[in-house]
Amino acid sequence: MAVSMVFPGQVFGSNVSSKALKGLPLSVYKRTGQQTHAQTNMNRMLKYSNKGNTTRIRPGDNNRLHAIKSSTNNSSFMPSDTIEQFYECINNKNVTQLGKYFANDCVYEDFSFPKPFQGKKEVLNYFQQLTKCMGDNIEFNADIISKGDDEDGFTIAVNWHLDWNKIQIPFTKGFSLFVLSKEGERLLIKKVQVVTEPPLKPGTLALNFLKIVTSVFDEFPEFTKWFLRSPHVVLLRIYNLVLAPFVKPLLACYINLWKLIATAFIFAFNVYLQISKLFNK
Repeated sequence: MAVSMVFPGQVFGSNVSSKALKGLPLSVYKRTGQQTHAQTNMNRMLKYSNKGNTTRIRPGDNNRLHAIKSSTNNSSFMPSDTIEQFYECINNKNVTQLGKYFANDCVYEDFSFPKPFQGKKEVLNYFQQLTKCMGDNIEFNADIISKGDDEDGFTIAVNWHLDWNKIQIPFTKGFSLFVLSKEGERLLIKKVQVVTEPPLKPGTLALNFLKIVTSVFDEFPEFTKWFLRSPHVVLLRIYNLVLAPFVKPLLACYINLWKLIATAFIFAFNVYLQISKLFNK
């Protein structure tokens, strides 16, 4: 079920499972009489809530990290501790240690990618690439904003952004939803859903575009059903028939232009070196 979650100063629209949202506070929705009743029932299902319990995960908190490590074999080890360890491992570029917090059949679904990463091997390969791209100075700065549990396990919601040398980087805010399950005495991450802040913010243009799309869908329901069954195939065909004849020649010209510029630059640089040698004799 598609759900829109509204957080302070941020709107995320994502395909998040309704079960996972049981642990989230309902204050983000408009409270009608029915929703107030639903919230009362949901609060009864939660063994612990996030009320007044926002956990800040700050880069370089080594004392906190040591305390969590020392409690990993203790039955009181909390789901939030696992998530804190998750971000500490990323910030420390320790992918090997990170793998200890994922279940073998885990799923990491980042909506910036066309499909989710399935299994621990794929997930850790992604984080190996991510930590390399982060370099030495970029770190995650995260706040655990909600936590709860249901029959499927524990749920943790996290707001985060990226810092460079403790300075927040624009357009790097995100929201992650973790589902953890208990395997023996350990809590392992089974599923993660991630929504990142888009660098382009269309605003009302997105609403106008949605209005146009829904009007076309409603006007041609049979075409809509056919399109939605395999949208990638349909878009690829449209590209090959309409855009490819124009785009491919333009790309070829663009590549050849840059090759010419690179050749001219190398030639000019060689001439400069030769002239420098003559004057330095």
